[in-house]
Amino acid sequence: MRRKVLSILYDFVTKHPFLIVILSLFLGILFFLAFRFVPLDADYINLLPRDSEPVRNLKFLTEKLKGVGQFSIVIESQKEDIEAMKKLSDDLNQELLKIPEIQNIQYKLPLDFIMNNLFLFIETKDLEEIFNRLYEKVQYEIYKNVPFYISFEDEEDKVEFNIDDIIEKYKEQRGSITVSQSEYMISEDKKILVMFIKPDFMPTEVNKTGLLIDKIKKIVEKLNIKNYGEDISVSFAGTYTLSYDQKNAIYEDIKITSLIALFLIFIAILFFIQRIDYSIYLLYSLAIGVLSAFGIAYLIFHHINLITGFLIAILTGLGVNYGIHFLFRYREEQRIIDNTKALKHAFIYTGLASLTGALTTAVSFFSLSFSKFLGFSEFGLLASAGILVTLLSTYVVVTSLITLSNKFFTMQKAKEKKEQRVILNYSDKMFKRVIFSISIILFVVTVIFIFSLKNLRFEYNSKKLEVKGQRSIKTTEMIQEKFNISTDPAIFYTYSREEEKDFYNSVKEMMKQKNSTIGNVLSLSGVLPDEKIQKERLIWVKKIKNELDALPPKAIENKEQRDRIQQIKKIADSAKVITEEDLPENFSRRFIAYDNNKKLYITQVFPKKVLFDAREMKKYVSDIKNIKGKKGIYYPTGMHILYVYLIDTVLKESKIFISIVFFLIWILLLIDFKKIKDSLIAMIPIIFGTIWLIEIMSIFGIKFNFMNIVVLPTVLGTGIDNGVHIFHRYRETNNIYQTIKRTGIANLGMSLTVALGWSALFFAHYEGLKTMAFVGVIGIIMTFIASVTIMPAIIILLEKGQNKS
Repeated sequence: MRRKVLSILYDFVTKHPFLIVILSLFLGILFFLAFRFVPLDADYINLLPRDSEPVRNLKFLTEKLKGVGQFSIVIESQKEDIEAMKKLSDDLNQELLKIPEIQNIQYKLPLDFIMNNLFLFIETKDLEEIFNRLYEKVQYEIYKNVPFYISFEDEEDKVEFNIDDIIEKYKEQRGSITVSQSEYMISEDKKILVMFIKPDFMPTEVNKTGLLIDKIKKIVEKLNIKNYGEDISVSFAGTYTLSYDQKNAIYEDIKITSLIALFLIFIAILFFIQRIDYSIYLLYSLAIGVLSAFGIAYLIFHHINLITGFLIAILTGLGVNYGIHFLFRYREEQRIIDNTKALKHAFIYTGLASLTGALTTAVSFFSLSFSKFLGFSEFGLLASAGILVTLLSTYVVVTSLITLSNKFFTMQKAKEKKEQRVILNYSDKMFKRVIFSISIILFVVTVIFIFSLKNLRFEYNSKKLEVKGQRSIKTTEMIQEKFNISTDPAIFYTYSREEEKDFYNSVKEMMKQKNSTIGNVLSLSGVLPDEKIQKERLIWVKKIKNELDALPPKAIENKEQRDRIQQIKKIADSAKVITEEDLPENFSRRFIAYDNNKKLYITQVFPKKVLFDAREMKKYVSDIKNIKGKKGIYYPTGMHILYVYLIDTVLKESKIFISIVFFLIWILLLIDFKKIKDSLIAMIPIIFGTIWLIEIMSIFGIKFNFMNIVVLPTVLGTGIDNGVHIFHRYRETNNIYQTIKRTGIANLGMSLTVALGWSALFFAHYEGLKTMAFVGVIGIIMTFIASVTIMPAIIILLEKGQNKS
């Protein structure tokens, strides 16, 4: 039935080649336009189910806060030129506020507010300690003025009033120079000043981040930072910048490596086909098939995502399979029969095998379309459609072009030469001995290293996949190191102040635990203590004030200490209970939002460090995912929660779908070959090839990650094509030696061409792309080796068994 359909299709194509070429040109232009204009949706949120709880919570909060997270600008001076950094930050602030995408900027603390209410931010036990020290000093000064007072050596040291250790405690919590030294957010070593910017969009919207960065760079250029100091520099950090730099690095590398890959593939095709015109025909048909996926994406989804962006590499790799086998067979048949018959034989016989391979791979991909993870589902639908169109394009368009070429340029007469089907026994025997020897060695090596499979790990640390030395990573880590705070918090919200207080106190208790992953918490309660607590502290403030009033004027000889006591006295005099209305606007805006005129109290919970490792991220999310307070359970949202949900979804579904893919491949092979034995033989290349790939990865310490796992479908698709083409040819010739001699060479050409295409990624700067190159090259080579060693060895053994019976 399939052979008859292919024969009818061939007859139609060869009767109307010019129509096919014109139609392909028209479709090619449409597909190219779709490729040019289909937008890239780089928002990670849109890869997840829209009705999932993390996505719903994040989108709700995004609507209320107009974005979640911070964009950081770091002004650096190795010469510790504080004044230059302050001047530049002030000038930058004035210009940045003109950008409509920026909601607010925080690079200063409200110095007057903090200093006037300093005692309300100091814990009660520390106020009590300040009072005790002051009391001792006052009593000492009083006793010192009593007649007959006898002074003992070094006694004055014991009653010197000093609270530097208490100041240092709060200084360490901030991670910057003290408020009394500067209101600016300057690191303790005085080398960097940080400006935290709140955009009105999400960090996952990397295209918007790119536009914002461009605007800020233009402002920096306009200000000419060298006018502020020779060593002054400006850099960007935070989740926004990291996401943008990652996307940029990947797509810049893909542009460069795609050109390298196309060049290498073309050279490989030319080398194996040995005809420049046929090589061009194949590339042209491949382009139509590959670009068709983007046309479908434009019509159905109206975008491509970060996963479907790799369709060019995957479809090119799979599409080359069909073209090389077709052209190899055509060139082989040309030596025996005339061009017309040779073309038809190649079209039908390799078409049968290619159709099985393409359907197997397409159905496997299509199973992904049922995934909840939209990155998989959209990829599965587009890849399955793209594979079938690529197969059709390769056979139909290449056949049309060859027909036209033969008609107008190479009018060759039919050759009367007959095919020699007699195979020398000596060659046959030598082949079997060599195959057996190699297969035994490979089998032994496989068994020896089978235990290394347990050493295979998944790479959770995304930092190892980034560009080495990426500045945004270094700057983000520098902020964490110098200010003891991460740039990407989890967000909690409550509808009442009582719940906000309860949540704040619960987090504070969690932070005291030994293995807590929580580094800091920013909440209204952190800047506005509970009224009851304020009143308790004011009692101690009043006591401190009374002791200061009793202190003799000349009791403190040290000028620095005397100035500090005067400052403390001034603060104590003005101390009072403060409310939400007393807060500066930049404080209240950070912690209070509105949901239909109803207050939302926002709390930010920061991890102890910048989280690049997914395992550490999962531990942090596990700690905060449902924080129990006295008044209820509080649930977070934020980028960490989203990423962990994404990771869990991908890992869970990838395991399920890999199993489904193997099962579907076997079912389709069973339908094609009708026998369980034959279908299992055809699967040998992907079974052994996958095992060898994983063993090699284990030996060399290469881990699977979120990028190179995308290459597996290409490895499986190429591997199954190797097996299907060999077994189809074996059924045709009934001689495994002749099959390997001819189809094996085609498999070699196809595998090396695809491997060369993937090897272009070794030239990438992004480390994740290099791991994709490793998996692609090694996996494809391993499936080829299995197809010409283990597979024929098993066929020979089965032949011997049949002969004996």
